[in-house]
Amino acid sequence: MSIRCNTLVLRGCRRRSGLTQNELAELFGSRRSSLISRLENGVRRPDITVLIAYEVVFGSPPRDLLNDSYREAERRVAMRARALKTRIETHEPSARHKVEFLDSLIRQSAP
Repeated sequence: MSIRCNTLVLRGCRRRSGLTQNELAELFGSRRSSLISRLENGVRRPDITVLIAYEVVFGSPPRDLLNDSYREAERRVAMRARALKTRIETHEPSARHKVEFLDSLIRQSAP
């Protein structure tokens, strides 16, 4: 699965703050504004450090920045949870706790 970042959220966070790309890059520990430019233009994908930094600086969780990728991961996990739940129910009748956990995981990802 390829990570797709919501560049409008990235750019919007920075612009609302009034920070320049250079200033934000400095907060992120980079000496080059090209980091921010590449992120905002979708040329570079954010790594975990950048995702955490966006949340620290702007309060914007990775879920907001990676909305399409997040939904796709959520969908895939729910699909696997359903399959696992069926297998556990079939082969481990006494595993009620596991089934309840998987049910909550499936409900959590339902649209």
